[in-house]
Amino acid sequence: MQLRTKLESDVVLHELTTENGGIILDNTTKQIKLLIPAATTTTFDFPSAVYNLEIIDSIGVVFNFARGTITLNKEVTR
Repeated sequence: MQLRTKLESDVVLHELTTENGGIILDNTTKQIKLLIPAATTTTFDFPSAVYNLEIIDSIGVVFNFARGTITLNKEVTR
């Protein structure tokens, strides 16, 4: 999964993979868990971003599983 400021951007703002621990595939509960630590999100400074989540099956076929827009809301209450 990659976050970019816009679809056409070459700059990846953040990437989640199973290798970097950002994506956990839980076969018991049949869930896909996306994890971005608070220490990372506090460094985010973009107003919004687009993302898509690709899943690669056991034979290497890539599926565009989910996509959307993220709006960053900085914490007001401290």
